[in-house]
Amino acid sequence: MAATNNFIWNRYWTYPDSRSKRVNRQAIQFLIVSSIGWLIRIAVLYFVQPAMISLAEELLPSGTNAIAIGENLALVVAVIVVLFWNFGINRVWTYSDVQ
Repeated sequence: MAATNNFIWNRYWTYPDSRSKRVNRQAIQFLIVSSIGWLIRIAVLYFVQPAMISLAEELLPSGTNAIAIGENLALVVAVIVVLFWNFGINRVWTYSDVQ
């Protein structure tokens, strides 16, 4: 639902010039970019999460939930990486004026 909403608002509000592309083609491009972004998120979490948990365990006092804090820090990193991926690729590929 969120991805569909994101696609529609980007097509009609953020990038109105991109409506010269066929909606089916553009939707498939958006789906591809979003799917790759999801895979990037999984990979970033896989590689960054152990380091963030270790960092949190070293820096935080005992008794705090360092594992949860480390997991959340890794998630922040993953969200930032995927945000730039999705925005950049969708801007130049999905929502460009080029057919």
